[in-house]
Amino acid sequence: MALDVTKYYEMTSQDLCPSNMLWKVLKNFEVQHKALKEKKEKTPPEVPRYSKNMGVPKWVESFKIHLRAIIGVQGVPLAYVIREKDTVALIAPPLAMDQPHSEEHGTVEDELIARTSHSHPLFMNDNGEVFDILETALRNTVFSATIVHFRKSRNGRGAYLSLVSQHAGDDVWQQTISSADEYLKNRRWTGTSGHTLSAHMTKHRQSYISITEAAEHIQYKCPNEHTRLGHLLDSITFTDAHLLAAMANIRDDRNGKRINFEAAVSYLMPECPVACRKSTPKLLNEKHEAEISATSGQPAPELAVKKGSTGAELRWHTPQEFKKLSNQ
Repeated sequence: MALDVTKYYEMTSQDLCPSNMLWKVLKNFEVQHKALKEKKEKTPPEVPRYSKNMGVPKWVESFKIHLRAIIGVQGVPLAYVIREKDTVALIAPPLAMDQPHSEEHGTVEDELIARTSHSHPLFMNDNGEVFDILETALRNTVFSATIVHFRKSRNGRGAYLSLVSQHAGDDVWQQTISSADEYLKNRRWTGTSGHTLSAHMTKHRQSYISITEAAEHIQYKCPNEHTRLGHLLDSITFTDAHLLAAMANIRDDRNGKRINFEAAVSYLMPECPVACRKSTPKLLNEKHEAEISATSGQPAPELAVKKGSTGAELRWHTPQEFKKLSNQ
């Protein structure tokens, strides 16, 4: 255990000293190190292939998650190959109390991703594996040409950075924010089409998620719960009495719904008039019970009964009557 933690400190440029070799520290390292070794022995997850429905920015996030799940030849998740900076600070951040990692990085895994050197001889092996994964994910797509120049050297980091700079750079994230912000502030729900309030609120939720994802890459202040809900309430212009009453209750901040987007959505959903119309059966498909219009009046006239060529009456016959009929 002490040997493993010593190698780990060397990889992350931590100085060896009595305080980081205490028994508590070693035990905490052992638990996390064991989890990393178990992850390495597992069957690698399926490569997330690019699809048009995702778009490059969102696919990139899936690709990052995928690389965290694969342990390279250095015993480090391959995510370290594509981290933002290829160099690490000479002075490592101080370790957390009784922990083998810093408070800045939070876990042994994140410490390794952030501080494993790219100048180590085995980095080339991990870098090549990243290229192979990237090539598989983008095969038969228009983005294959973006990474073709890195195929000979199997430079996974170079191919990834080239893809991001051309198709998932700051301008793309800015466009994502602009489109999502446009929907939140300007799109109106009138209730006059088949578009339900639930679908409209789902789009509001998705737009907010897109903004938060983009804000991780460019500087942008995400709307808080109060602002989000304000945009949603302002976007509903349908004048249904029950829906207006529910909106008024939210604006009055009853039960804290005015600052809780999901609670407000759950409260508004049952009041959607479009959904109510869709759930009501159409007249042609409705089943009605028989109704009696009156219990008194003139007796109905006797209806004439027609006869066939054999003289038998064309009507329903009881079993006894039927037996008496001729075979003709």
